[in-house]
Amino acid sequence: MNIKQQVEDYYQLLSQGKVVEAGEKYFSQDVELVEMTMGGTTKGYQACIEKEKAFAGGITEIRDFTFVDYVISGDKVFDISTMDITHSQMGDVKAKQVAVTTWKDGKIVKQEFYGHTA
Repeated sequence: MNIKQQVEDYYQLLSQGKVVEAGEKYFSQDVELVEMTMGGTTKGYQACIEKEKAFAGGITEIRDFTFVDYVISGDKVFDISTMDITHSQMGDVKAKQVAVTTWKDGKIVKQEFYGHTA
């Protein structure tokens, strides 16, 4: 698969609510997730998978999870997404965010999230 196919597969998994499966398939062993909106940086495959499990496990309803658009430039992918969910810990969450994802050898090595939640 080329990077475009990998990105589209990753987005498809996420859009289906398969957050953990997407991470398991595409996170590198030294992946780094940087949450600018919700704070914090998580490093390493296992720690990032656990974070995704905690987030996904709390989702009680998905009303919308859409990737609006994306651009691939070399090993970087810039995307815009929207999310409207109910989460057991956070309540109703409506978010718009931009993510900058760095890929290497078919795996995600870094994701930086910038966004707004309401």
